Amino acid sequence: MNPNLRSVQVKPEATTTYRLIARNRYGEVIREAVVIVQNAPPAPVPVIREFVAEPPKVKRGDAVYLRWKVENATELILSPPGQKLDPATPGFEHRPTRTTEYVLIARNAEGKLAEKRLKVEVVSQAQIVSFTATPEEIKAGESVVLRWEILNAVRAEIDNGVGRVSAQQGEITLTPTQTTTYTLTALDSEGLPAQATVTVKVLPSEAPPPSDGQ
Repeated sequence: MNPNLRSVQVKPEATTTYRLIARNRYGEVIREAVVIVQNAPPAPVPVIREFVAEPPKVKRGDAVYLRWKVENATELILSPPGQKLDPATPGFEHRPTRTTEYVLIARNAEGKLAEKRLKVEVVSQAQIVSFTATPEEIKAGESVVLRWEILNAVRAEIDNGVGRVSAQQGEITLTPTQTTTYTLTALDSEGLPAQATVTVKVLPSEAPPPSDGQ
């Protein structure tokens, strides 16, 4: 070491004793210095305080805004789309094509993780404008007319033995023998369903009056 140096910078990784020896023709002088290295405190664990979708239900191709509140994170990973994000980012816009579960992972400097999940439902483009029964209450043996109007559907059907019906509008006359709930299901071009129900109450028929002489 150059004897003219007055200092030197060191970066010990553990507690270390440094010895300085100065020599001349008359002898030597030794001095020691101990540098104590303390372990750094562990980084605080990441915390996801909030992870929400606005709105929680969308039509196919519509945007959903994923919003979160995160603490003690140095990195965020959102899947889908599998993208790394700055923890200071307050949210992310995505356009799901089907019902999707999103996973948000928060990571701190030491690699510790926090995770939260949420589901965004992609609903049908099909829209059932109306589905009615006229009348909604009948006596046994009487008939009821079901009517419906649908938008943006490629297929429609009614349960309880009715089957496939017009995917736009229509009506059908039925004679149920007991109180029945009918469900109209309309499918859009992606096969996503929209549903509506109507209940027809069937009352027992009145007994005929007794005949004369009885």
